[in-house]
Amino acid sequence: MYARYGHVEDMMVSVGDRVKRGQQIAEVGNAYGRYAYHLHFDLSPTTVLEQNPQDWPGKDRTRLLKNYVDPREFITKNRPRRQ
Repeated sequence: MYARYGHVEDMMVSVGDRVKRGQQIAEVGNAYGRYAYHLHFDLSPTTVLEQNPQDWPGKDRTRLLKNYVDPREFITKNRPRRQ
């Protein structure tokens, strides 16, 4: 599973790092003042984000369904229980 966090600043982790639930990985960004602070979060079970981190399916629903999953649904189904 590949995850992409868009519009972030001050990355605190690198590709391949293991992270823990609740660990801060970056600061939410604003494109250096060009936009309001916000975050894009994508999950892909394919290698599309590894091959092209800038990939964006736009309004191509077929590509979207082929290469991406609903992050909320994925997290709900796969979130480990707190210990």
